[in-house]
Amino acid sequence: MNPNLKIIKEDVQGKVPVTVFHLHGWLDSQGEGVLLAAARDAYEAGSRHLLLDLDKVQTLTSACFFNNKKVYKIYTPS
Repeated sequence: MNPNLKIIKEDVQGKVPVTVFHLHGWLDSQGEGVLLAAARDAYEAGSRHLLLDLDKVQTLTSACFFNNKKVYKIYTPS
């Protein structure tokens, strides 16, 4: 599998500020760590709303669904 996952971060100001991750490449088990680290970094920097743009994702594996759950838990208050 191709380990290349590129994330372009965009901060959008609306009624609430939203961080948008534009994902490019493969979202698989190897790219999962990249996305999770980026989500944690954004959250620690103050982001509270995250949107994942999957338009340019070439491959989406089942690992992505487990990873999205981890990202969801970061952004969901307990």
